Amino acid sequence: MTATRRLAAILAADVSGYSRLIGDDEEGTLDRLRSIRAEVVEPTIAEHRGRIVKTTGDGMLVEFTSVVDALRCATEIQNALAKSNAGIAAERHIEFRIGINVGDIVVEDGDIFGDGVNVAARLEGLADPVRALTQFNKLTQESYSGAVRFARRALDIDASYAPAAALVAYLYVMQVSQGWVRLDRARFAEVRDLAKRAIQDGKDDPDTLWMAAQVIGFAGEAQTALSVVDRAVSLNPNSAHAWMQRGYILCFLNRPKPAVEAFQRAMRLSPLDPLDYYFFGGLAMAALEDGRYEDAVEWADRSLREEGTFLVALRIKVAACGLLGKSAEGHQALARLLELRPSFTVAIFRTYFSEFFAPEVVAVYAEGLRKAGLPEE
Repeated sequence: MTATRRLAAILAADVSGYSRLIGDDEEGTLDRLRSIRAEVVEPTIAEHRGRIVKTTGDGMLVEFTSVVDALRCATEIQNALAKSNAGIAAERHIEFRIGINVGDIVVEDGDIFGDGVNVAARLEGLADPVRALTQFNKLTQESYSGAVRFARRALDIDASYAPAAALVAYLYVMQVSQGWVRLDRARFAEVRDLAKRAIQDGKDDPDTLWMAAQVIGFAGEAQTALSVVDRAVSLNPNSAHAWMQRGYILCFLNRPKPAVEAFQRAMRLSPLDPLDYYFFGGLAMAALEDGRYEDAVEWADRSLREEGTFLVALRIKVAACGLLGKSAEGHQALARLLELRPSFTVAIFRTYFSEFFAPEVVAVYAEGLRKAGLPEE
């Protein structure tokens, strides 16, 4: 059969401490592993449109067309394993190490070869047998820092690995937005360059592109960011996160109506998305820009019910309440905002957000925050 070449997301997995487990209890370990594969691993891979290429005694190689599908699959498997290990002595836990890579592969007689496969295998060898891939979905400083460390380890193996480069840059921007990291100009220039390099190296990977687009937009290059995210949605029209990011970039440009369409499409594509609070926060942002302040409060509340520390939604709620004259509700939201970010002021808001929002949007935000009682300096 003729060999063909294509871009794919490759997941490599094996059982941590397999030899020790077999040595301690061969029959019991094999029975549990067969059960985990039949009841958890294989159905989850099928649900996320993966193809099992090969299996070994303790591992497997799986091909996906989307890195998001691969990540979600890995996350669900790791969560299921954590539940299955509950109540079992630690030394008998069955835990998977998982590495994921997007790259060029060669397909021949149903098998796959190439650098894309090799890098995934090397990442799997470095991975800790924990739920590292779930960290991106948890909005905490610790989880985001852990995700950055994981992505940087991938870059140490392959400096041209575009998804990891885009993820490092994207998470830095989100850490700044959450107030966990101060905006350092030199560091941000480095992160922006990392995102631009990811766009070049990962020009055919939609997940790389939407993450890098956020960074480029945050750097004040919203039109360029829009063209990047448009390529992402053209490569994968079913990427909910790419549509979400398109919505945010349109908000940067003060184009709330098409932004709403983008966020709504993201919600239709992934109605139970673990990052749905980003979708709702985006709809709140678009509503604020469109002058629909009651809707902005409603969507911000929905976002905050899912993730109470999401400062994007909390800032919008404070501003919208200020503009509506809802003093009691606004003061309550402002107290929560200052609890999470005590030094926040209108001046700090302007310093950060004038970089990427249209001036008229910054003015509306600032007016609302000021009316709600946020200190000027």
